[in-house]
Amino acid sequence: MNRILAATVVNWLGETDIWKRLVTITFEAITRVKHPRFWETERGFHGEFHAILREILVAEGIIRYLGPILEQEYQKSERHGISQRPDSILHMPAKQWGLRRDEGNFAVWAFKYQSTRAEAVEDFRRLDEMFSHLRYPLGFFLNVSNDRTFEDAYRGQHAERIHCVSCRLNADGTFSLRHAQPKVSVCAL
Repeated sequence: MNRILAATVVNWLGETDIWKRLVTITFEAITRVKHPRFWETERGFHGEFHAILREILVAEGIIRYLGPILEQEYQKSERHGISQRPDSILHMPAKQWGLRRDEGNFAVWAFKYQSTRAEAVEDFRRLDEMFSHLRYPLGFFLNVSNDRTFEDAYRGQHAERIHCVSCRLNADGTFSLRHAQPKVSVCAL
């Protein structure tokens, strides 16, 4: 029963063009983090962003009683085939819905505060792991209080799934927001 209901929810979300909506919603959540204090650390930004993102997802009808949930720093373990703690995930918990671990996954967010290139590369590797092992169709790398998106540092196999965002709250209260996607490699046969 749960598995049939889960399939219905997943199909409904697919019909609502959820992937484009999640990109727009992510940008909206970033620009609603208004207090300068939250822009001083990764943890502060992540906590406020997560709360705002949940609020928007509920208002948009994406999170409902019967449907996906937004979780923060949920530990992925050996039963998932990986061992990491993604910053935020939007998914339908497998056990509750009778799904396989690689079903009912929608989006994953990774945050870095003033990321270096090496840190971005490591987050890209982790996002690729989520794409490959758990079939997350959408991922975000958010570089907080920095102007670099680092899309040129991405070397994984899932360039079409990843959105690289740099965001900064300026002294005058305006936002600097940059968005880029890595170039998709095309191999000629």
